[in-house]
Amino acid sequence: MPHLLSAFDDSSAEVSNKLKALIAQKRATYDDDRRFVVNFNLEDRGHQYYLQTASLPFNEEEFHYYMKYALPNVVPA
Repeated sequence: MPHLLSAFDDSSAEVSNKLKALIAQKRATYDDDRRFVVNFNLEDRGHQYYLQTASLPFNEEEFHYYMKYALPNVVPA
């Protein structure tokens, strides 16, 4: 499974910083809506980036299991 930030060159951290801001905004607005991203597509459109995601909701128990066991095996440290 690809890791979003390793999908392209982001040496200036521009996209990384924007993604962090999007995540913070999502958590501030919808903190109780847990989702698992199953696919994504990121396009560099020259003057802007376009990010499209597909996600599935999952319950609190599944979320804690994923964070404890599955995530360390998928996302590089």
